[in-house]
Amino acid sequence: MKRTLFAVLTAVLLISLGACGRQSQKKADGEITIAFANLSDTFEFCQSVRRGFEEECAKRGWKIVTMDNKLDGTVSIANANNVVSLGVDLFVEFNPDSTVGEAIMNIMNAAGIPTIAIDIPLPGAPYFGANNFKAGEVGGVTLAEIGMKEFGADIDSLVIISRPDGGELIIERQDGIIAGVKTLYPGLPDNKIVILDGRGDVLPSQEAFTSFLSANPGARRILVGAVNDQCAQGALAAAEIANRQDHILIISQGCDTSALDNLYLHGKNAWRGSVSYAPENYGKYAMPTVELMLKKESFPMFTYVEHFTVTIDNVNQIYPR
Repeated sequence: MKRTLFAVLTAVLLISLGACGRQSQKKADGEITIAFANLSDTFEFCQSVRRGFEEECAKRGWKIVTMDNKLDGTVSIANANNVVSLGVDLFVEFNPDSTVGEAIMNIMNAAGIPTIAIDIPLPGAPYFGANNFKAGEVGGVTLAEIGMKEFGADIDSLVIISRPDGGELIIERQDGIIAGVKTLYPGLPDNKIVILDGRGDVLPSQEAFTSFLSANPGARRILVGAVNDQCAQGALAAAEIANRQDHILIISQGCDTSALDNLYLHGKNAWRGSVSYAPENYGKYAMPTVELMLKKESFPMFTYVEHFTVTIDNVNQIYPR
């Protein structure tokens, strides 16, 4: 599906690669090898990111070796050690656990392998991906606008379904959602803001939101900000099983096929939209930084994607089937 509104915003700060990695080691036949470790090959968003890098490497005649971090920091470290044994020219790391970032970079720096971080920062590595606070804020504003239209100026709860072990970046996304909602609900008290641990996936999110709904049977105006589409799927399932869809409005993050299919096929249900990151374009727009790193030239330390909310009202204009 062609996503025409995707753009990147590149920070002004540039640095030299000289202190950050070894010189690109071309193979005897001139081939360059890139290693890509995915956050999780089970998530459609991550599958799209991986395919984008594979396609861009194929265009350049580069070899790409892919591996799956499986949402596990221990696996990420094992994969990083494997990358070193492969003797690659550059490492693209989509690491699920911010607490192991320093350990991963220690491995890469000791081996002299230049590394770029996708969506979750690594110490000293250039970053490509989401502007998490902004993405959250964009979704929060949309959630508040729909809430005002359908629930009015008073709501019972703002529920954030999150993944706390995602680290600082997930917290920024949470904070952005709250800030966005508060642009239209400035007096929303802290005791009406609830953060649930959905562990970033469908079933844990469904379980967490089911428990919330059971504990709050009288709540009729609930805004839900999901930090990814999997959390939104879980929240929607919980709402449907509890027969409380009319009490809930959901905006998620990521805009993968699950979100689009919901917007196309089901129309006006509780899940009203998702903030787009256009993951299939990550490889395309990260590749200029990768090329500069391989050439040992100055490169941007931060490159962000543009975020916008896709809703039942604009999905066919933005992402026509």
